[in-house]
Amino acid sequence: MELDGRILAVHRGGRTEKTVLEDAVAVVDTLSGRFGINVADLGERSALEARIDQVCFGGGRRATA
Repeated sequence: MELDGRILAVHRGGRTEKTVLEDAVAVVDTLSGRFGINVADLGERSALEARIDQVCFGGGRRATA
């Protein structure tokens, strides 16, 4: 499994399934849930989501799958 920006790739049985994460909340939830990262150690969640929104979504643009 890997996360590249807002693209989550899950590798199983020689195949890769890719999912476009729709917003910063989904990215943070993925870091916490799938990768087991304690995002509480990174400071205030809203600040983390705002930074991810800037980096991955250009400050407000959303992906289309």
